[in-house]
Amino acid sequence: MLKYHRAWVTLPPVAAPKILELAKTLEALACPDRLKIVAYLLAQEGPSCGDVAQALGMSQSALSYHLRILEGAGLLERWRQGRTRCLRLRRPARDLLPPKVLKQLQKEATPWKSKSTK
Repeated sequence: MLKYHRAWVTLPPVAAPKILELAKTLEALACPDRLKIVAYLLAQEGPSCGDVAQALGMSQSALSYHLRILEGAGLLERWRQGRTRCLRLRRPARDLLPPKVLKQLQKEATPWKSKSTK
């Protein structure tokens, strides 16, 4: 059973995990700061965490908090390149976003496309 607006709703056992996964993903995208991060990652391929924080005017701790939520929802991945932690969107993130939303995020990311962060 899922709790939804203070009422219990019974869902078929097969549908519940998929619905919960989708809800977690949509919840991760429901924050303007996280949408800015997604837009930045659409514009830059493999920026470091420090580059993202600096470009978006976020503190390292705020960025870390938002990245943890996006990563937990399966929208991004981090990897090490030497001593640097790099980021990129996972393919499902791009497939999940409706075309209009993806287009708007790419439009918002235009100022970052011309700037190289590497």
